[in-house]
Amino acid sequence: PPRTSTHFIRWGTSTVVRQYIQRELLSQNHCRMTCSTKDKKEGELPTPPIAVDRQWISKLLQKFPNSNSRRNDKALVVAPMVDQSDLPFRLLCRRYGANLCFTPMIHAGLASTSKTYRAKFMGTWLTPEDRPLIAQICGSDPDKVLTTARLVEPYVDGIDINCGCPQDIARRGNYGAFLLEQEDTLLTLVKHLVAHLR
Repeated sequence: PPRTSTHFIRWGTSTVVRQYIQRELLSQNHCRMTCSTKDKKEGELPTPPIAVDRQWISKLLQKFPNSNSRRNDKALVVAPMVDQSDLPFRLLCRRYGANLCFTPMIHAGLASTSKTYRAKFMGTWLTPEDRPLIAQICGSDPDKVLTTARLVEPYVDGIDINCGCPQDIARRGNYGAFLLEQEDTLLTLVKHLVAHLR
């Protein structure tokens, strides 16, 4: 069933990412990096900060309590694992107490071009028992990541941008931890998703 709660974007598990986002996007002065004084037009106002509900995980855990979990006040998370954290595995983990799960990493480039790849992640594999659920998406092309996010948006409770994968395939694909080295690319991607998702 489509989700009715406000859409949230969760940043990667890296402390560096969280600190970076807090410093640059959530502060009143975040325009200092994205709009240097030489690029800023005279009289132009800084972009307002993005509103973030810092209690969103707690609210999700209250909305979708897991009777098998020892704690519903703390997130017991099944992390995104490529080709591993699929529905049967997530349901098994929920049976043993996990109360927040991630999809396997969804490659935005493949999801936007391959019907077979899309079928692997969308539609029939979703079930109401598998909530709350966060979809992890990798990519650096704002339009492809947005297209992929819109495919899963009605069925998940959040979108996670992969900013942690250190493997060579992530370097070649320009995603994962390598986005942290490209502030402008990461900020453009984040702003594009925030502007176009619920």
